[in-house]
Amino acid sequence: MSLAMLCAILLASAGVFSGLRRWWQVRSLHTSARPASWRSVALIVLPSVSAALLYFALFPPERQAPAGQLTVLTANASNVGSNVSGPVIALPEAPPVAGVERLPDLANALRQRPGVQSLRIVGDGLPARDRESVSGLSLEFESAAAPVGLVEYWQMARITPGAQWTVRGRIQGLPGAGIRLIDPAGKLVSQTAVDATGRFVLNEAARGPGLSEYQLKISDAAGKPFETLTVPIAVSAPVPMRMLSLSGGPNAEVKALRRWAVDAGAVLDSRIALGPGMAFQTENAAITQAGLRETDWLILDERAWDALTSSEKRTVRDAIAGGLGMLLRLTGPLSANASADFAQLGFRIRNENLLQGIRLPEKAGKPIWPGLNRRPVSVQSESAQIVLRDSNDQALAVWRTVGQGRVGIIWLTDSYRLSLAGFPEQHARIWSSLATALARPRIIENAIKPESLLYPDQRAVFCQLENAAQIAAPDGRKTTLVIESLPRRGNCAGFWPTTPGWHYLQNDAMQQPFFVHPVEQGRALYRQDEQQTTRQLATLAAPAKAPARIAVPGPHWPYFLAWLVLTCLLWWLERSKIGMRKA
Repeated sequence: MSLAMLCAILLASAGVFSGLRRWWQVRSLHTSARPASWRSVALIVLPSVSAALLYFALFPPERQAPAGQLTVLTANASNVGSNVSGPVIALPEAPPVAGVERLPDLANALRQRPGVQSLRIVGDGLPARDRESVSGLSLEFESAAAPVGLVEYWQMARITPGAQWTVRGRIQGLPGAGIRLIDPAGKLVSQTAVDATGRFVLNEAARGPGLSEYQLKISDAAGKPFETLTVPIAVSAPVPMRMLSLSGGPNAEVKALRRWAVDAGAVLDSRIALGPGMAFQTENAAITQAGLRETDWLILDERAWDALTSSEKRTVRDAIAGGLGMLLRLTGPLSANASADFAQLGFRIRNENLLQGIRLPEKAGKPIWPGLNRRPVSVQSESAQIVLRDSNDQALAVWRTVGQGRVGIIWLTDSYRLSLAGFPEQHARIWSSLATALARPRIIENAIKPESLLYPDQRAVFCQLENAAQIAAPDGRKTTLVIESLPRRGNCAGFWPTTPGWHYLQNDAMQQPFFVHPVEQGRALYRQDEQQTTRQLATLAAPAKAPARIAVPGPHWPYFLAWLVLTCLLWWLERSKIGMRKA
C-alpha cells in the first residue's frame, strides 16, 4: 500500500468519524435544544472537507503542463547560444555566466523541474556523476572546440618484473609532435614522433616489483614543451604457475623441461616411471580432483597417459573442462586406446614409425641452431591452432579449446638439444610459448580499475568489490567505502580523492594501488572523454518528442491555505454560540 493511499484512508476515516460523532450528539439532544440545522450540517460535513483539503495539501493533484527543454552549461561553455527554448542552468564546472542559476549536479536540477523532457548540453559535456541522470530524456549536445593535446591514452595494467610494458596514445592538433618517456631518475628511456594520425607507441622494460612514476613529455613540432603526464607503473610479483609432469620414463627431454620450469619460477610436481610398479614422484603428483583444481598445466607423454586408470582419465577430462591446460608429448607410437581418447578431445592422430629430421625457423645473420627430430604423425583437428612450426612452415605443436581449458599436442621430441648446443633462450622461448597458449590463466591481481584518469575532488567509481573495502590515501588516512550493488556491474562504490599520488584499494585480502593525477595533467584527455561520452549519450538517448503536455504535481499551498482557514473556522464554530437554541 502506498503512502498516499494510507493517508487517504486515515483522513477519510477521521472525517467520517468526526461527522458521525457530531450527528450522534445532535440526535441525543431534545428537539427543543437542538442547534440550528445549518450549524449541525456545518459541524457534520466540514470535518470531512477539512480532511480532504489536508490530503490534497500533502498530495496535490497532478496538472497538465507543457513539456520543456533544459539547457545545461558545462565546462568550457563559452555562451548559452541562440537555440534557447527553456530554462538555463550551469553545472559547477561551467564558467561564470550572468543571470544563470548554478546547481551542484544535474539530478538536483531535474528534481526541481519535473516537466523537462529534453536536455540541451553546451560545452565539454556531462561529467561522470551526471550521466545516469539523463536516462529516458532526449539529448542534444553542442560541443565546445575539440581539445588540443593528448586525447587518447592507454597503458598496460598488469606488469611483471622483466616484462616489456607499453604506452600508446593519440595527440590531437599538434602535427609532428614529439613524445619522450622519462624514468623516475630523470633519464630518457624512449622517444618517438607521432604518425600522420597523431598516434604513438612507446615501450620499456619493467624493473623489480614496486611502484614508480615515469613522465610522458609531449612537445610540438618545434620542440617546445606542451604537456606532461605522469605514467604510474605498478610492477607486481608474478604468480607462479603450478605444473604437473607425468613421464613414462626418464630422458633428456624431461630433464630439460624440469630445468626450464625451475628457471621460469614455476611450482613443479612430477612423476617419472622407473619400471613396473616403480616411480619417482613428488608429494603432490597424484591425479586427484583437488590437486588438478590447483594445477595450471599438465604435461605428459603417451606412455604416462596409457598408465592412467579410467577413473584418473575421467578426472583429467573433468579438470580440462574446468580450465586445466594439458599437453601431450608424442615420444613414440600412440596406442589404439590413446588414439580413441584423444579423438574424444577433438584430435585425429595417425602414427608412423620413423623419426624425421627438422630445423626450426632461423633469422639471417643469427647462429645456426642444431637439427632436431619430430615424430612422423599426422594430427588433424577442425579447430586446432598452431603454436610451433618448423622451417618449412609445418606444424610441430597444436592446441584447441576443450570446455574452459585447452589441450595441446607436440611431436617435437628433442628440444633439449637447443640447450646442449648453447641456445637455452630458444629452448625457453618454445616452452614459454606453449605455457602461454595452454596453461590455465592466472589472475595476477584484482582488475579493479576506475573508469578513467582520477583527479582530486572528482568522483571515482570502483566495482568488483567485496565487503569492508577501504582506500588508503598517500598520507595514511583510510576511508571505508559504502558498497552498492548495481545491475550488470556488481558491487560498486564511489570515492572522492583529495590529494594526488598513490592510493591503495584494500579489497578483501587484496591490496591494489592506483594513482590520482595532479589537476593540471591530462586536461585534453579528460575533455575528450567528456565530449565523446556525451556525444554517445546523445546518440543513444530517447528520440525527441513533439511538444506535448505532461502531468506534473500541482502546487501544495492553495490546499494548505484552504485547510488552515477551514480548520480555524471549525475551531471558532465549535466554541461559538451561533446557531444554538436556548433551553
